[in-house]
Amino acid sequence: AWLAKYVNPAYLQPSTIAAVAAQLTEQRATQLSSFFTATLAAPLLKAAAAADRAELPTCGGAPDYAIGIGRRWAPVGPPQVQRYLRYPTAQAPTETDMDGGTAPSHSDRAGKRLLRIAQLFRSKAFQLLLREMSGLSLDSMRVETRRFRPGLDYTLAHIGQLRQGSGASDSLDVTACFVPPGRKVPAAEAAALWDSGEVGGFECLVKREEEAAA
Repeated sequence: AWLAKYVNPAYLQPSTIAAVAAQLTEQRATQLSSFFTATLAAPLLKAAAAADRAELPTCGGAPDYAIGIGRRWAPVGPPQVQRYLRYPTAQAPTETDMDGGTAPSHSDRAGKRLLRIAQLFRSKAFQLLLREMSGLSLDSMRVETRRFRPGLDYTLAHIGQLRQGSGASDSLDVTACFVPPGRKVPAAEAAALWDSGEVGGFECLVKREEEAAA
């Protein structure tokens, strides 16, 4: 019952859990749309959209790699492998917070919303749901809150990363992706933009048997 406040109740049904488990067993990956409730996702998307409007350059503007870096958001590198911003999942007050400081930025407001998702991921109830869906024991976890700024950030698969995971036991990689709405364009134009490769992004999963060749 507690999870139903945050997770779409459809994904809490035994039949849905069984279907997700079957797909993970067969394909080793799955994508679940509309996974979170609107009461959880909508305020986060609104905060993220406000951060993008306030901080990102207008179309054609020069990129600024300092965009979004604030009291809590910190850049992650090295740039030849990855670049994105990380928000601390274990929040500790900063000196600015302690003495009143300035009002939180749009990025910090979005970060605090994302922190709620991280806390949900760490909850025993959510861990139990993941166990039911994956069939894995999930003895430990690592949660990271990231922001990928359009046109600025990325991660790359590299040989060191692949070697690091080659001898590891089975693990479950769970990614919650929130993309705030941008400018409104007709559906046909949006589809053409996506197909052109000029916008969008993707996540690539590398199978173990491919690691040696990589």
